Amino acid sequence: MGEVTVFAEDGVAGCLPGLCVRTGVPTDDQLAVRAQVNAGGTHLGKAWLLILLGPIGWVVLVVLALSRRPAGGLVIRVPYSAVARRKLQRTRRCEKASVVAVVALMVAEIVVLLTMPPSMMVISTVMMAGVAVAAVATVVSALLLIPMEVRARLDASRRWVTLSNIGPVFAFAAWEQSRSHVVSTLDTGDVEGWPAAS
Repeated sequence: MGEVTVFAEDGVAGCLPGLCVRTGVPTDDQLAVRAQVNAGGTHLGKAWLLILLGPIGWVVLVVLALSRRPAGGLVIRVPYSAVARRKLQRTRRCEKASVVAVVALMVAEIVVLLTMPPSMMVISTVMMAGVAVAAVATVVSALLLIPMEVRARLDASRRWVTLSNIGPVFAFAAWEQSRSHVVSTLDTGDVEGWPAAS
């Protein structure tokens, strides 16, 4: 997959080339992608220590991870075909459903262990198998999402956005567009960081 740097204004206004970022087919549909400065972390910080609390800490960590939304940044509208969007949404739904299943089965398992007599261990074993299957489904769907999702990263000046995990056709078209913007504005010196042509 490719990577290209474009003007943040073009991304916010949705003025990127009309080719799907994934497949390169012409499209008028767009997908909103959040771009942040240094958008690589999970922003959970010390909350990862909840892992040490066992299953209850795991549930709290999952809830925190799903509910936290990083603040700031820009919303970039990238062209995204309807077919690619449906595939992305299907995989996201599968991931969310499997996370909910893991959490629900873990809570049910704790309830069963606290209320059932030891002779009912068959139910507990079946529920643990369900947790394992749902956890595997969560991991598989998360791994499937990695190549599907477009990533956007702002530079420190917030003037440029680097789009990564994109198709080569879109990458070339966006590079051509950005290059033509730079060349057309070099004469006036309007591009920050670029000297005016003499």
